[in-house]
Amino acid sequence: MTGSQRQVVDHRLGRARDALAEARLLADDRRGNASVKPGVVSRELGATYNDLFENRQKSDYMDFVQFDGDQVRTWIAQAGVFVEKIANLVAAEAADSSPEDER
Repeated sequence: MTGSQRQVVDHRLGRARDALAEARLLADDRRGNASVKPGVVSRELGATYNDLFENRQKSDYMDFVQFDGDQVRTWIAQAGVFVEKIANLVAAEAADSSPEDER
């Protein structure tokens, strides 16, 4: 294995270990199965999330992937819309829940 190949392997193993540690934290916090119920966000917003996820997977797991800066800025704006929608849903749910729901 060459030095540069070893660097790629070490980098990917480190990222895999980080992802596994995050998964353990989510599982311990009982959020490992978190999802948005159907109909809560629009199909368009759901499709945007899927596209963002796919491109994130490409950037994480495919070698030498580069995205156009203008496209990335568009994705960032779309991600902002998605995050705000989810934040609003979480805030609405928190406002509707009572302290007994926390038990």
